[in-house]
Amino acid sequence: MPVHINTLHAFPKEGEAFSYVKNGLIFQIAGGGYILLNVINTLSDNEPVFGSDNLPQLTIAAGVLAVGVVLGLTHKSTYTIGKKYRIEYISAKPS
Repeated sequence: MPVHINTLHAFPKEGEAFSYVKNGLIFQIAGGGYILLNVINTLSDNEPVFGSDNLPQLTIAAGVLAVGVVLGLTHKSTYTIGKKYRIEYISAKPS
């Protein structure tokens, strides 16, 4: 498929190690899962969800979830062509 060089804006990063940590997915799953599990267990025991015993645990889990969201928003999965990366055209035909 022929593509003009000016239509290329970014290239995907391939084979990135620990990408599930770098993009925050593991933190989002852990924080959200713990909040959900904590709320379900607290409600099943007929205790207040935002009680003084439970609030520090929910705060830590919300912090972990927030770290995951921030990592997800700031992580780039592509190399953007611009200041740092550029495309150089090399002719494949022999001269």
